[in-house]
Amino acid sequence: MEQKSSLKTGDISFTSLDAINEGFTIEVIHDILPQTSIHFTDSEWSGNHFGADENDIVWKTGNDTIKKGSIVSFKSLDTS
Repeated sequence: MEQKSSLKTGDISFTSLDAINEGFTIEVIHDILPQTSIHFTDSEWSGNHFGADENDIVWKTGNDTIKKGSIVSFKSLDTS
């Protein structure tokens, strides 16, 4: 059975945000194992939970390890 990454604070870093075209870029600080799911949200934090007023996405990393130092871009995420 293949192991998945359990990400911790600092394992990825946001490096850019494109609010006009609904996209962003991350840098991978530590290797991310295959078949890892990473959840991103555009909702505001209320102090004890995220709101439900914005879009959420789940990135499933696929079959290969995402290596430390990789830059990953997410583009045109607007679902409306």
